Amino acid sequence: MPNASPTVLISGYYGCGNIGDEAVLGGMLYALKKIRSDLEVQYIVLSQNPPETANLHHVTSLHRMRFGDVYHMINRCNLLISGGGSLLQDTTSLHSLVYYLFIIYLAIKCKKPTVIYAQGIGPIRRPIARYVTRWVLNQTRFITVRDEESQGLLKAIKVATPPITVTSDPAFLLEPADAGKIRAILQENRVPKDKKLIGFAMRPWKYPSLEHLTAMVEEICKLTEYHPVFLPMHSGSDIFFSSMIQEKLNCPSSIIRSKMNYEEALGVISAFTATVAMRLHALIFGASTGSKLYSLSYDPKIVSLMKSLDLDIYCEAVQGFNPVNTAINIVRMIEDPNAGRVTPEKIVQIRERAIENAKMALAILDEK
Repeated sequence: MPNASPTVLISGYYGCGNIGDEAVLGGMLYALKKIRSDLEVQYIVLSQNPPETANLHHVTSLHRMRFGDVYHMINRCNLLISGGGSLLQDTTSLHSLVYYLFIIYLAIKCKKPTVIYAQGIGPIRRPIARYVTRWVLNQTRFITVRDEESQGLLKAIKVATPPITVTSDPAFLLEPADAGKIRAILQENRVPKDKKLIGFAMRPWKYPSLEHLTAMVEEICKLTEYHPVFLPMHSGSDIFFSSMIQEKLNCPSSIIRSKMNYEEALGVISAFTATVAMRLHALIFGASTGSKLYSLSYDPKIVSLMKSLDLDIYCEAVQGFNPVNTAINIVRMIEDPNAGRVTPEKIVQIRERAIENAKMALAILDEK
């Protein structure tokens, strides 16, 4: 053992108001602590909001953009974990990709073991982005990815040195908040007790249009007695976008405006008969809690997840979808007792793969 109390530094998109990414970190820490309950490991997390991250996850946290502090901690740590989530992609921006690769590069330069943990890789379209990603990742110890498509992309750009293993997203390991807390959240946000609920986790994107989404929800209301509940997964932008849809609806609906942690969001989704989502982790939460799932895909990661859950028949591209036809498909799924859910046996398998991420990472701490 390198020392009596090793330090693990975790780099990711944390402290940015995204419930999905916080769920990734929560699942990672759960697995890491469960695997090495015999060892007092210090976990340090790089965050955009260190006080919030420290309070939510009970860890020490540093500001991700204070590079002097980051470099000092990299020099001190015994292991750098990069992940999980969709860190290595150039769709959001090239700057984001460069940042995460730079953190990995610093650890490699400091001769610290570095692992890529349960990431969804790509899209990486720019030639320069592919070149730099290949150069940096070929110097890591190992890579675990949450889907086969990510593994395929890494092989395509010739990341060949470290072993690449397909595992699953750490958020699958989480448990919901207690039922009393969930009832209080639903009541606080005026969700009716006497209605069956259908959840919508929408996000602003260039597609689909506000009008298309509104028409879809409206048609579902016409065809069923389900009450629509909008669940924002990212504070600010998702709430605003959901509010815009709600204002145009001619049927009653609710928005969960309460500030929630990932356990509470997971619990709220467990109250939905079905979840219609653009957000990846809303779908993961729904899969874990037995909600029926229908996805509107704006990104290959949504397609990959639904395929891995054997639910790709309920995955539809956001660009050019027909609101009425989509609503009819969603209603048919809801009314079919055998459709849209992930089997308990499959969830067990997925959770076992999520634990493998932590086993592989922590084995490095036992190296002589």
